[in-house]
Amino acid sequence: MQVTYFKMSKASIVGLILVCIGLLANPWTLVQFSSDGVLEFEIRAQIWFFDGVMVLLGVILIVWSRRPPVPGFEISGKPILELPPCF
Repeated sequence: MQVTYFKMSKASIVGLILVCIGLLANPWTLVQFSSDGVLEFEIRAQIWFFDGVMVLLGVILIVWSRRPPVPGFEISGKPILELPPCF
């Protein structure tokens, strides 16, 4: 019986971590760390923004890491943009 392992790239792992952070760091979870148990709207809006950014960046990393490489776009130690020599 052959065992196959699920391989994930480093970018996919980081993306998954970012998505998890975005899902776990929500106002209902973070209110537990508040002294009075209430979060003002400004703080909740900042948390929602942080959540959205983390989830969006995580999804972008996961999708980007699973895409096939673009043909002709290889970084092999050469500069992508080569400037003309100065006089």
